[in-house]
Amino acid sequence: RKIAAKNSWRWLYINLFITWLAFCVTVTFFLVNTSIRDAESRFIQYSNAYAEHIYDKASSNQVILEGFAALFGAFGNKDAQEVSHYARQVIENHPHISTLEIVQMVPRNDLDQFRQQQRKAGYTNFQIKTFGYDSDRKWHYAKDKAVYYPIVFMEPMRPEAAETLGLDVGSVDFLRPAILQSIKQKRAVSSRPFRLVQGPQAYVIFMPVRPSRPGSAGDRAQAAPLY
Repeated sequence: RKIAAKNSWRWLYINLFITWLAFCVTVTFFLVNTSIRDAESRFIQYSNAYAEHIYDKASSNQVILEGFAALFGAFGNKDAQEVSHYARQVIENHPHISTLEIVQMVPRNDLDQFRQQQRKAGYTNFQIKTFGYDSDRKWHYAKDKAVYYPIVFMEPMRPEAAETLGLDVGSVDFLRPAILQSIKQKRAVSSRPFRLVQGPQAYVIFMPVRPSRPGSAGDRAQAAPLY
């Protein structure tokens, strides 16, 4: 009888332990499952909010760039002060925009005339050039080719960025696909992200300029904001 009683208590303890263990596992599973659902819900809410933020920024950037392109299409190089004033106001009100630029398509046959025009405009040392982003990080004269895409306007004109005038965007591997696609499709196209010489990451959006007059500077220009 004593042996039977001991075995009875032993099985009782075992059953209680199994019941307690099952209860702990159930509670733990419930808590973990609840935490996962809460985390998923917070992630979805954050993702939706971030996606909406990006969409709003993209829509705003599209409107800003269209306005800048339209202004340059109307004034071209004839009223650089007006274009600069507008660009400064845009950047002041939208600090995520680093720079507003104009890139002009220049065929090889027009290169000498174009260079003279830029020097008469005040850029006495203007040259079309390339930059060794992936090599020596130095400036080089542009190689001979059929078409060039130099930067001809920049606002703000920071001292550390002034040398960028004349940069042949078409010679930059991570910018060339975007500008060519923008020209071909006649719409805004973004480059892939890249790291600026100054350190931060950025990307460029190219927008074709629609000139108000055929044959004006806007015929071969691209508005390009740098983020």
